[in-house]
Amino acid sequence: MAGGEGDSAPQKNVYRRKEGNLLAKEFLLVDGYNIIHAWSELRELVEDVSLESARQRLMDILSNYKGTKQATVILVFDGYLVKGNIGTVYEYNNIFVVYTKEAETADQYIEKVVSLDFTMKPYMINMVYRMIPFLYELNCLIDWSVTDTSCDLWNYMRIEEIRNTMFVGKYKVGLHCE
Repeated sequence: MAGGEGDSAPQKNVYRRKEGNLLAKEFLLVDGYNIIHAWSELRELVEDVSLESARQRLMDILSNYKGTKQATVILVFDGYLVKGNIGTVYEYNNIFVVYTKEAETADQYIEKVVSLDFTMKPYMINMVYRMIPFLYELNCLIDWSVTDTSCDLWNYMRIEEIRNTMFVGKYKVGLHCE
């Protein structure tokens, strides 16, 4: 599916609230084009094949990763330069793929989702967890070794790092909002 070019799939509110709480306790929000241009495997796909093939590969990697985690995975692509684009959200296997609307960047969309729910306790626990030498890496290795996934260890750890960065980012944005 092309980057929001006239797609008119029904919108899904992937972060709607139920009884005042987010449906999922944890989100992995990924800025798709930033990852495509940062990971050499995906960047080479863009250069050698097409942008669409790189998007598809990233969706497959994240879908596979989602099979190992309870988090809601939302992959966001910029659609802000497409004139008249209303934005689209669709489910790909077990993840959500978002093409932002005209004049909305992936960063703006992610900030909107991240700012929906904020408390300090999980942030503080995460900071202590990350300060203990090698605990994070050991946890990733153990999770990867007992999880049925086709991700190699390197990709699994990179996705975990993205998830953690977004988790910390959520709390940094929340600190500035209060």
